[in-house]
Amino acid sequence: MNLKMKIMEWEPKIKCTSSIIFKTALILGLCLFVVISVFSHVNVKFTEKQLTDIAINEASKASNAIKGSLENAMLSNEKNSIQSIVEIVGNEASIEDIKILDISGQIKYSKNKAEIDKILDKSTIQSCGFCHFKEIPQRDNLTVMFKKSDESRVLRNVNPIDNKKDCHGCHNPSQKVLGKLLVDFSIKDADRIVKKNKMLLIASAAVTVLTAAIICTAVLLILVKSRLHQLIKKVKETAQGNYNSTVEVKGNDEIALLSSEFNNMVNTIKQRDMKINEQLNIHMTLFNISSILKRATSLDEDINLILNALNVGLNIEECALLLIKENGAVELKGYIGMTEEKADFVRLTIEELFELSRLPVSREREEIAAVVGEKDKLMADEVFVAAGDGNILDDFIIAPLKAGNNILGAITVHKIKDRPINDPEIKNLLSIVATAMAPHVFIGLSIDKRASMENNPFDAFMTVIQEYMEKADEYQGFLTLASLTVANYRDMTNKLGAKKASDIIKDKALLISSAIDKVHAMVRISDNRLAVLLPMIAKTEAAEIIEKALSGINNDIIFDCRLATYPEDGTTPEDIINAAR
Repeated sequence: MNLKMKIMEWEPKIKCTSSIIFKTALILGLCLFVVISVFSHVNVKFTEKQLTDIAINEASKASNAIKGSLENAMLSNEKNSIQSIVEIVGNEASIEDIKILDISGQIKYSKNKAEIDKILDKSTIQSCGFCHFKEIPQRDNLTVMFKKSDESRVLRNVNPIDNKKDCHGCHNPSQKVLGKLLVDFSIKDADRIVKKNKMLLIASAAVTVLTAAIICTAVLLILVKSRLHQLIKKVKETAQGNYNSTVEVKGNDEIALLSSEFNNMVNTIKQRDMKINEQLNIHMTLFNISSILKRATSLDEDINLILNALNVGLNIEECALLLIKENGAVELKGYIGMTEEKADFVRLTIEELFELSRLPVSREREEIAAVVGEKDKLMADEVFVAAGDGNILDDFIIAPLKAGNNILGAITVHKIKDRPINDPEIKNLLSIVATAMAPHVFIGLSIDKRASMENNPFDAFMTVIQEYMEKADEYQGFLTLASLTVANYRDMTNKLGAKKASDIIKDKALLISSAIDKVHAMVRISDNRLAVLLPMIAKTEAAEIIEKALSGINNDIIFDCRLATYPEDGTTPEDIINAAR
């Protein structure tokens, strides 16, 4: 009696009679084919994977070794030695083919000399698609497996030949990769082992499988086929990206529990996937805006790009960008998702807000300002939600563009897809964007003015220095001028002639300018001297920028760099130029 009561107290969540294990335990106990089949399959797959992994690893090592053996011959440009090495290595039993391609796909060296100078068509070669059909091709050592026309499998290792520093004597340093080493390895031995292992396991399991197949099939058809079929169908739908697919839960056995957990898993994956995509869009948006700002000389041509980046990446459906003119008027530089009438109303509203922010505080002004925003938040460079008029303009976000103690303009956001207008994450992201954009607003102004100058380059450059000095005063920043003197100019003219030396200095100046990722201006102020102007950058940071730009210049030209900073080293353009001599 006591034993019976204890058994009743220990009742599992799933009743024994409802359990699939209970209904199939006797059958499965007699039908060992399940264990043998699973073991056979796992064993074959495990053996195949292990052999494949070993083959891939060895192929990568062998490819690196081959590339290392070719390095000296390549650096010495000994073409016959390179071809000899390729032919010797290609005769190895495990190597089916070996080629060296240049960056355009032309075969330079090959085991089969008849292939030399041919160009491989990456659109028709099976193994090329693993890298070249991607947006950015992979540059690492890559081993891929594919089948030949005779159905035999081949491991192809593609090893990039990087443009190392030692190669710069013959190759342009800006070219990252010179070509590819392509080696095909045979895996016939591995396939033979897998095939023999598979046949042995099939033979050992044949008797058990044939005996138990009919019984097991009948039981599964009766008990679990329809329910498992439904579950598998939903799993496939989920694998194809349909996260709205759920399984109907019936009963309380293992399949019911599995269905319930599957539904929970799909819901969790759906939420996580949405979050990941959202974060990815955010990071890509910030990256895209940063890229636009780095290459921008004037924001006028890139404002719509930035607004579209906010639209695509942050799902901002209505936004505008406005700048303050020198006379205090607000200029609408760009907008998306709004009518022209609404965009102009936004401009008038922001113009009123900026005008009110300049007035002394009074009870009447505070009441008026409450319609469009708060002065303290605006002057504190805070992203905030301002109240609209409730008719044309609803509540909207204002992200001030502020540098130093001056407000240059604002980004306004009026509608966000699937988010409220006061979403704190959007406000934080807009704060980052506004902070990144603000310095480029006034930096671009001087560059636009400089483009229309009709003076000689040096006079124009002196005018630009004066304008940047005024901006440095206005925004409480710095201005650094770097003077780059060619130290070996006399040797260059004696050896190459004045014209050739001048052309080389011109080419190097272009390289230096392209290597500087900050807003800057450059001019050649004498035969052997360049001047680089870096607005809003202190001397320490300027030294790092110039040093980095000069590091990519070959030793055939030597620059002596001197720095001068405004206002530390002078208060006029002439003072700064002379201080940097």
